[in-house]
Amino acid sequence: MKTQQQLHREADRTKHSAAHVARRQIYSLVRNIGEQEETLRPSDERERRVWANIVRYANADLLAEAKGYLCLLRALYELTPTPELTEFKLIEFGDGADFFSLSELGGARKSDLIALSIHYQKPLKNLLLWLCQPKSRAAIRLEVLRFLEVNVRGEDWHIDYSEDPIRDLDEDKSPFLYFIKQVKFGSIVGPVCKFIFEYADEPPKALPIRVCKRPGCDKLILPQRLGRKEYCSRKCCGLDHRPGRAENKDYMWLYRLNKIKSDGTLRKKIRENADTLERLRRLESRWRNQSKFKARIEEIRARARL
Repeated sequence: MKTQQQLHREADRTKHSAAHVARRQIYSLVRNIGEQEETLRPSDERERRVWANIVRYANADLLAEAKGYLCLLRALYELTPTPELTEFKLIEFGDGADFFSLSELGGARKSDLIALSIHYQKPLKNLLLWLCQPKSRAAIRLEVLRFLEVNVRGEDWHIDYSEDPIRDLDEDKSPFLYFIKQVKFGSIVGPVCKFIFEYADEPPKALPIRVCKRPGCDKLILPQRLGRKEYCSRKCCGLDHRPGRAENKDYMWLYRLNKIKSDGTLRKKIRENADTLERLRRLESRWRNQSKFKARIEEIRARARL
């Protein structure tokens, strides 16, 4: 017969075992919830597709190529619910009462797609340029922020109570759709601005786009990985690294000077010719931040004992 002390120990072990099982069940539930949330969130692939279409639209020459319009249309389809239930208000050209659905843009209202794409391309690109380079483009800050604010706030949606998709279902069956959501945007770029705002408003999440490194290019790029790809094309990369006419002329002068084999001849040429010495000093000051010039001039000075 078990003593009272043994019974207490067995009861404690049973409670501990039950608590351990309960904890494992809770951990499993929490993990499942986390996995379900991940599946509900927009995937990285979808986000990248949206960014890719936005970048292509912003970079496109809309007067010469048609793919820019298609890219904007693809981004809108990714960012909105059912095309037939997504509407846009046409206020840009003075017709505030006119609404059209997303599905019409690829069909009966192609002309509106063309006109609106051209109308919004520059302000949208300026917004992206400022987000990538806020310090160097401080002059357009207020302009792009107003553009973003107006279009982000231009979303309105409601439930269509006249539609009841579950009224014909049996009571013991789960409804496949609870309500019909109709969405209206104040402009065609509303969904795009909302996507950009929600992305940029999350501090730990860096923008996946950047501006081509070559001065004056201003094309946007979407690198495969952060920290890679600085130029929009090989042409821009070559132009950015290609020396200018003055730079090439100065470097070749130093190169020919350093080609003099005799250190004594080089020393005599520089010391006895005031123009040569003065030009060497000018080039040293002009190209002091260029490593290739700095190394060549230091070599000449060492050989000529200057």
